[in-house]
Amino acid sequence: MGALSYLTKRALALFLTVVIATYLTIVIVNIGGYIDEIKKSQLYDELNQMVKRDPKYRMLTPGRTRQNNKTNVRTRSKTSRLRSAFFN
Repeated sequence: MGALSYLTKRALALFLTVVIATYLTIVIVNIGGYIDEIKKSQLYDELNQMVKRDPKYRMLTPGRTRQNNKTNVRTRSKTSRLRSAFFN
């Protein structure tokens, strides 16, 4: 009976250790959401370059261009699942 109790406790401890280690690894790799900020700034730069190259956007006012960029970044952020929770 003592061996079974010992093995059960060891198995539970090992399982919890693996679960916690996996969770911490994912959180550390994601750097607490900083990766999302990096991707969002890359999207913003991409859109800025696209706008600068496209002649139809050159006619827009700077305020309208900024508004379009914010809208496009928000839309692309949602489609690429940035800022989504870890567990969905």
